[in-house]
Amino acid sequence: MPRQELELEKLVIPRGKKESQGIRLHDMAAVLTVYAPKSLTGMVFVQVSPDGEESYATYVHKGVSVKLASQTATDVPVPACKMLRVMSSVEEEEERTFNVLELLEM
Repeated sequence: MPRQELELEKLVIPRGKKESQGIRLHDMAAVLTVYAPKSLTGMVFVQVSPDGEESYATYVHKGVSVKLASQTATDVPVPACKMLRVMSSVEEEEERTFNVLELLEM
């Protein structure tokens, strides 16, 4: 089955905020990798939205909350959701940008 790599919109936590904006995933996503910035103020978790609105919940996979550590590339199990964002446990001291890549199965 052919595969295609696709860079999604960056997830950005603004300075003094806890959460990023939400991004939409593609239906054919097989792998989702999130690249975290060099430094983070708090612990950062992946959150998902079932309706694509303002309703988000922390994403738990196999009983464990999906966390992102600084300076890592984390494969996130592809969730069944309309939107995905990242949420810090505290207000971030600086703007934090996370790159997101999808591997699509065509």
